[in-house]
Amino acid sequence: GIEACSPCPADMFQDEAGKDACKTCGKGETLDASSLSCIPCAPGTSKASPGIEACMACPSNQFQDEFGKDACKACPLYSSTAGRNGSASFDDCLCGDDYFKDDVSCRTCAKGETLDASGTACEECPVNFYKDFSGLEECKRCPADSFSSERGAVRCTACPEQQTTKGVDGSIGGCVCMAGLY
Repeated sequence: GIEACSPCPADMFQDEAGKDACKTCGKGETLDASSLSCIPCAPGTSKASPGIEACMACPSNQFQDEFGKDACKACPLYSSTAGRNGSASFDDCLCGDDYFKDDVSCRTCAKGETLDASGTACEECPVNFYKDFSGLEECKRCPADSFSSERGAVRCTACPEQQTTKGVDGSIGGCVCMAGLY
């Protein structure tokens, strides 16, 4: 006898006549209703399980920059998408205050370092400058009657007794004997 035709279950489809089973889409795929075929999830979306359901937008603080993926990627530590869903690029992950982005993460500068002119790396404080805290702020010039003789200083050294920088902050000449001394 001839068997009766049955509709496919809700999470399956069949685009060919005369078949005895229905099809489903895999992870990272969704059904394109116009062509009745599975297509990869677009960047900014993912789908974790098989079926014909739509791909889901990446939640905030995640992104997906590739087609056909079953999960979104987390933004790096100290960054967010500022509440935005469906992010399709690592560039959508914005570093928090006091952090800058390198190729893979959000970083801050350590004590004795400041952000370089390119804004993509830290560099040591120059001689006679210091920074005693982490962050992106600029290094500070050593105050009068003190100095730092090496790059990357986290503090300045006071001039020895009876020596001065002659009132100059972070004097490149360093400390010299006070007037009347040699």
